[in-house]
Amino acid sequence: MAFRSLFWGFLFLFDFKINGFDILPDLIGYILFLSGLSRLAERHPLFAKAKPLAVVLLVLSVFKLIPYQLEVGAGFAMSGGVLLVILLGLINTALVLFFVYCLCGGVAALAEEAGQEELARTARFRWNLYLVMAIGVFVATLIPPLGILLVIPLFLYSIVVLALLMGLMQQAERAIG
Repeated sequence: MAFRSLFWGFLFLFDFKINGFDILPDLIGYILFLSGLSRLAERHPLFAKAKPLAVVLLVLSVFKLIPYQLEVGAGFAMSGGVLLVILLGLINTALVLFFVYCLCGGVAALAEEAGQEELARTARFRWNLYLVMAIGVFVATLIPPLGILLVIPLFLYSIVVLALLMGLMQQAERAIG
């Protein structure tokens, strides 16, 4: 049941917006993550580390519900507000990276304890896929011309990676539940 909550949590990390409204708000995802992690925290220290991260990410996700618009002038001068948004975005990205690392690492560790070596390898590989996605988004953000070229491939890749992480949670539920 705990991994099922993590499965549904990943679903809400998909960013599908209609008229600027995210129909799958991250806030709900982090509530679901907290639900699953509450049951898994006793099973491995990585899940225990992920639990407070989920709380912080839940709080940060509230800010994503507030619509904002970044305006950068022709000279690309950045105001303090823009810099704050960028800083919060970087902090959020780092926290999410460590959060997903803890989830995949926790699954890998429990799978190894249960003799499920293939599941452990899958968990580590899915973490690597997520890391590549995060690096790709970071590079695309730093180099806008590259970002324009990569926006569709990165979007599709992120859908695949999140779907694979959801699949990992389903496998974990069946194998080490």
